[in-house]
Amino acid sequence: MRQSVSPTEKLAATLRFLATGETLKSTNHQTLLSSSFLCAAIPEVCRAIWKHFKDDYLKFPTTITEWKIIAETFAMKWQFPHCIGALDGKHIVFQSLRKDGSYFYNYKGTNSIVLLALVDADCRFIYIDVGCNGRTHDAGVLLQSDLKKVIDDADKYFPPDEIIGNGRKLPYVIVGDDAFPLQKHIMKPYSYNTNIKEKQIFNIRISRARHVVEHDFGILANRLKFYSIK
Repeated sequence: MRQSVSPTEKLAATLRFLATGETLKSTNHQTLLSSSFLCAAIPEVCRAIWKHFKDDYLKFPTTITEWKIIAETFAMKWQFPHCIGALDGKHIVFQSLRKDGSYFYNYKGTNSIVLLALVDADCRFIYIDVGCNGRTHDAGVLLQSDLKKVIDDADKYFPPDEIIGNGRKLPYVIVGDDAFPLQKHIMKPYSYNTNIKEKQIFNIRISRARHVVEHDFGILANRLKFYSIK
C-alpha cells in the first residue's frame, strides 16, 4: 500500500491554505497533495482545531465576574460603561448548489451565509453563530441563536443593574446597529437623521464601542482572503 499522508502534512497544508488564501489548485502545487484530497482534508483539520481549541480561544463568559471584566475594559478603552459586547452580522459570500435555488440569495444580490458575532473590547470573539442563510435579517439570526436565550434569561447570566453616572440604575448591555431590536440588554443608536445634540453625541459614543466588531470582521476578511466577507 502507498504511504499515507501524515497528520503533520495535513495540518501544514491547512494552515498554508488558511493563511495565504490560495486556491486548492495552487495549494496542490505547493504541497504535492491532490486537490480532491485537500478538499476533504482541510475541513477535517478545521473541525479538529475547532473541537480541541474552541474552549480556550472562543470562550463564552460563564460568570458575572467575567462579564464585569469585559464591561470594565469597554469603559476604560472605549468610554462606554456597562457594555458587555459588540454584536453584528456579516455575509460570507459563496457559490451555492443549483438545487438550493434562492435559499441563500440575499438583498445584496449574492448567495451567502450569515456570521453573527459578539466581540469583547479587545477585538476577541466571545460568541459566533454561522450558517444561517443570507436571506435572513441580522435580527432574525439573533432570534434563532443560543445568544437570544442568554439575553432572555439575563438575570441568570449578566451582572445585575448598577448605579452609574447621575445616580441612575442601568443594566449591562450589548451594543449593536439599528438592525437589532431595542431591548433592556440590547442597545442600539438613535436615528442618524436626528438633529438633537444629545442623541448625536450618544450615537458617536455607541459607534465608538461598536466599531470593535467591525474591526474584527476586517481582520478576519484580511486573514481569510479566499472568502468574500461583506
